[in-house]
Amino acid sequence: MPLTAAQQHRYEVWASNLLFLTFAISTAVGLLVALGYLPRHRGPAQYGYLSMYTAAPPLLVVYYYIRRGARVAKILFLLLYAFVLLQIISGWRPLTSYATPAGIVHLLAQQGLQIGACVLLFLSFRTPTKPI
Repeated sequence: MPLTAAQQHRYEVWASNLLFLTFAISTAVGLLVALGYLPRHRGPAQYGYLSMYTAAPPLLVVYYYIRRGARVAKILFLLLYAFVLLQIISGWRPLTSYATPAGIVHLLAQQGLQIGACVLLFLSFRTPTKPI
């Protein structure tokens, strides 16, 4: 079935929504950790939250431009996420380094949503057909 420009834009909007949701989840988990509702991570995991807050503004801009359909933003996100997946697969930070079940659930939710966004972005790269 040919892809229309409207369908392509829907994929971009859905991908952007998933990415903004991952940011909201990370922010909520960070707030719950700061308020003491969730236990703090030990060791290098503490620096994960620091890097999230320094990387968040540029990523939010990339998410916005994905929503707008910017091809460069989509490619940039896919390249950055490929780097993250390589780190996860290579064992840079295994699941056992997360001290709590909430940390593991947070990681799996983030990765699931971001993989879903990647699939939608790949679908959005298909060339739309012109309406007859």
